[in-house]
Amino acid sequence: MTVRTTPPRKAFDHRMTAPGTDEAFLAAALPFLAEGLAAADEPPPVAIAAPAKLDALRDALGADAKAITLVPHTDWYTGSAANAVARAAGHLAAHAGPDGRVHLLMEPVWNGRAGRTPRESAEWLRYEALANLLFAPTSTTALCVYDTRTT
Repeated sequence: MTVRTTPPRKAFDHRMTAPGTDEAFLAAALPFLAEGLAAADEPPPVAIAAPAKLDALRDALGADAKAITLVPHTDWYTGSAANAVARAAGHLAAHAGPDGRVHLLMEPVWNGRAGRTPRESAEWLRYEALANLLFAPTSTTALCVYDTRTT
């Protein structure tokens, strides 16, 4: 008889970084994505970021870039913060490993979208709290990136 065990469920791990340069972004993103690539029982990590940052990641990752899903943040963060939460929930339902295991690097679109009005700014600030509620029952690991040049 073969007994298969699943690693114990871990709690949602919500991290944040606030880089002010492209080099600081890579210094935070690369170890995070490597951690996701090495994680057992997880699908490939997902990086949602500005297109220029995705290009920098591709260059820095080399061959490993093929194993990571790279999504321009303007494709993920469409419309409201509620849309972004729904997109994340849909991704987890369709692609996450057991107990919601997945590494998500997420850079919301701030310049040109959030902050156009006080109400919209408040909605995007609440996005982080909504994310905590959405991911709380999962083993998801998220790194939220807030570039100090645009946030």
